[in-house]
Amino acid sequence: MKPAYKVHKYGTTGDIDPLHLELFLNSLDGEVEAILPNLNRQYTPLGVYAYTNYLLIVERTKAVG
Repeated sequence: MKPAYKVHKYGTTGDIDPLHLELFLNSLDGEVEAILPNLNRQYTPLGVYAYTNYLLIVERTKAVG
């Protein structure tokens, strides 16, 4: 049997709240395989800075069948 995967989009607005992220990760049934940040850039007169739009969380679940 091959493992099945689910991808969750954890949306953020600015900073990531570590407590809320921990609660979300602990509520998952399977194992977390990867956490991929989606980064964006903002250009300002003082320079460029990066921020996280959202996180993609890959969860390995039990295979069906």
